[in-house]
Amino acid sequence: KHQGQGGHVQVMVSLERLTQLSLESNHIKHLGPLRSLLNLMELYMGNNDIAELAEIDHLKPLTKLIILDLAGSPICALTDYRPCVLFRLKRLKVLDGVGVAADEVQAANERFSGRLTVEIVLEAILSSHADPNFSSTTLLNCCGVLDLSSLKLRDVSCIPNAGLNSLHELNLDNN
Repeated sequence: KHQGQGGHVQVMVSLERLTQLSLESNHIKHLGPLRSLLNLMELYMGNNDIAELAEIDHLKPLTKLIILDLAGSPICALTDYRPCVLFRLKRLKVLDGVGVAADEVQAANERFSGRLTVEIVLEAILSSHADPNFSSTTLLNCCGVLDLSSLKLRDVSCIPNAGLNSLHELNLDNN
């Protein structure tokens, strides 16, 4: 690992076969650079400076990830942290040292399925090739066009509060 400026982790391409990574207590704020570690099964990131739920979305490409530890990081104190992470990373078996129960996953799915969240908005912005190293606030403030089509959304009530100050075009077709 290499700790870059501003709490970023820089990952070398040669680590693509890595299955376990421990980066505990390193003042890391962003998880974006880890998205290329597609074979990662265990990620230990406790006691870092990760504070936003949007950072979890950077781990979605890690389809083999079954153990995630963020304990002691500010993100863990957020309302709905655990169910939101379980909803976003459906294959997790252990989160912060605690096993994931099937009823917990079901409750998270029932709660968040079809509900537009700021994290989903950020994921849509990032999928449109925005720089993942920008803060979520910057991404939201600078977004002019947002495509949320075909996401099976039932509730979009968060849009007025999402901080989309520059939004001038919104596509909600086929929801």
